[in-house]
Amino acid sequence: MAEEAEEQEDKGKGPLLKIILFAVGGLLILILTIVLTLFISGFFDEEPSEEVEETLQQLEEQAEENKVNKTKAEPEQEQEDSDESESGEEEVVECEEGDEECEANAGAPKKVTREMPEPSAGFVQSYQELSRPLIANLQSSRKVMQITLAVMTQYDEKVLEHVDKHEFALRSVILDIMRQTKEEDITRPDFRVELAERIRLGMNSVLERWENFGGIEEVYFTEFVIQ
Repeated sequence: MAEEAEEQEDKGKGPLLKIILFAVGGLLILILTIVLTLFISGFFDEEPSEEVEETLQQLEEQAEENKVNKTKAEPEQEQEDSDESESGEEEVVECEEGDEECEANAGAPKKVTREMPEPSAGFVQSYQELSRPLIANLQSSRKVMQITLAVMTQYDEKVLEHVDKHEFALRSVILDIMRQTKEEDITRPDFRVELAERIRLGMNSVLERWENFGGIEEVYFTEFVIQ
């Protein structure tokens, strides 16, 4: 009877031992999984604060170096600006507040002087011809006037740029002036001189309207036909 009781007791301990071993094994697997996950995610890496602080320190040193270089470069830039101002290449006009006439003329083209030693050399003349001829009927006549124009200015290239820019408007005002010409007008000795002056004033009025400056000082006929 004693032997049978021992055998039954051994049989009862067997399943319990297996359950304990399975539980311990599962717990170890769970712990290993957690440790591995933390390792892969960088949990055990060094704190990044040191790298951040090192990066900030480098940026601060670079900013300080740029500030020093800029401070050194400012005197050189001021010297260059001073040299340009003394050379007379560009004159800056300062206007008082509310001086509309000064403000309007501040951006106007400047006359270009000759680079010659003679004091009486005067200014440089620049010429430009309109791209196409102009054709118009005389007033109350069957005759037709055809002209080709060239303009002259002693100001800088801005005037000729304005002529190109507003050529359509300039051609319109020139044609209106041509249509006002009467057949008896062409017989006067100074007719072409008067017509050129009227055209010059008309062209300058267009440029003054859109650019606040005319600048055309002479108008020439490179072709002039009435038939």
